[in-house]
Amino acid sequence: MIDLVFEAILPITIPLTFMLVFHKPLLKGVGANYTYYLWLIVPLSLVFYLLFPMFISLNGTFVNGSDFERILVKSTQAINEISDIDWLIVGYFFIVSGFVMVGIINHLVFQKNLQLPLNSDKNNTLPFDLNKLNIQLPRQLHLIVNDTVQSPMIFGFYRPKLLLPSAFTDLYTEDQQKLILEHEICHFDRNDIYWNLIAYSFLALFWFHPLVWLAYFRFRQDQELSCDQTVLARKHLNSRINYSRALLVTAQYKPSFAIARISFNEFGDKAIMLERINQIKTTKVIKKSHSVSLALVGAIMLSGLTYAGNMNKEGVHSNHDKANNVSPVMRVEPKYPVEAAKNKVEGAVLLKFDINGNGKTENIKVINAEPAYVFDQVAIKALSQWKYEVANKKTSRDYIVQLDFRMDNSSMKPFHLVEKINVSQ
Repeated sequence: MIDLVFEAILPITIPLTFMLVFHKPLLKGVGANYTYYLWLIVPLSLVFYLLFPMFISLNGTFVNGSDFERILVKSTQAINEISDIDWLIVGYFFIVSGFVMVGIINHLVFQKNLQLPLNSDKNNTLPFDLNKLNIQLPRQLHLIVNDTVQSPMIFGFYRPKLLLPSAFTDLYTEDQQKLILEHEICHFDRNDIYWNLIAYSFLALFWFHPLVWLAYFRFRQDQELSCDQTVLARKHLNSRINYSRALLVTAQYKPSFAIARISFNEFGDKAIMLERINQIKTTKVIKKSHSVSLALVGAIMLSGLTYAGNMNKEGVHSNHDKANNVSPVMRVEPKYPVEAAKNKVEGAVLLKFDINGNGKTENIKVINAEPAYVFDQVAIKALSQWKYEVANKKTSRDYIVQLDFRMDNSSMKPFHLVEKINVSQ
């Protein structure tokens, strides 16, 4: 698991660098909405990178003679098993668990602090008339007015609620109230709160990566800029001015860090509020050709990252024994299945696996077996405990090993599960 995380650094670092370095030109050139949507290349690049080998896997099993190993397993052999604790893995998952706990506790504490009873649209005790504001709330969105909140916000993953401060009508004019409600409804319609959960998951998994931290906060800020642009897309100058004034009023209250709520003044420091107000001044009308070009750029980047990253992995495979100086340290022999031994069943299992930088085997897969499903589980269990010495601490991929299960040395029944190909110039 942890090796997959470190492998994913390359496919996410390139799009993260692109989004952070070219953020201002993108915002100026294509507007806040398209810039926000372009953040999708980060999770998609990771998904494509991980799934790419599934689409290029070969139907048959062909290996170079130097990459194939065959080991005899006899029912009378036994090798001691040893285990050790990898403190790097323990520490990594301890920190990841910390991120998860912080998110959960933050959500529960805020939920507990919400005071009851609440004014809500359900019991018609709202201090303003939604019909008068010409606002139609989505059926699934429940509006609540509460003394605890200081800024309008969407709250919760399950049955999200639109929370408004009790002084909502005192702080904002009717035009501002309408614009703010449209802004929060925009977040709800786009499921932004769930995209925030995905972004926070990236932060938890890649907590050691500085670009992920920078990108997380930039992503959340772009989320607000995008909703600003959506709300003001067809509004007159007076509405834009009123909206800017509403931002200045809301900027007095700084919300706490959270993943389960989206506040109208999210990350509302002066610099971000100034950026939002400056963005409000410009009305971006994006041509269809520009949006198509942007989509192509994202597609090319995704395909390039996927191909380059996986070809790099394939390149390691070509002669990994020599390149990584891999040598076996411990091999745990599979335990011959009792039923197979009783019935004098012999067979073989062909497996493919990787060796990580710590010398442990991972990504073990059964490619072929004869007879099927008889020796598979004991072979996987044993292979998962093998250890190697890796000189340069780099992951070596696509090792092929065939485990031949024999009752004794006199058995010579052949099992050819792989076609070996030796290529010479």
